[in-house]
Amino acid sequence: MEPTPYDPYCEPAVYRNKLWAVKGSVWNSEDGLHWSCVNPKTPFGVRGYGELVVFQDMMWQLGSGPDVWRTRDGVE
Repeated sequence: MEPTPYDPYCEPAVYRNKLWAVKGSVWNSEDGLHWSCVNPKTPFGVRGYGELVVFQDMMWQLGSGPDVWRTRDGVE
């Protein structure tokens, strides 16, 4: 089995029928085997001990910095 391309300490979530992995970059997959880089660099940089949650049809990265990042597509 090939190693996954995203950071092993990523924050994972299931959103819009895809697996998402967020850390310093944003990746998604429909099957957990084939991954696509959606955003090579998150606007908040690399953070530790945060959480990625799905709420009100958006992904939210919170708990590891003074701000909260939210997105519907992993880019904005």
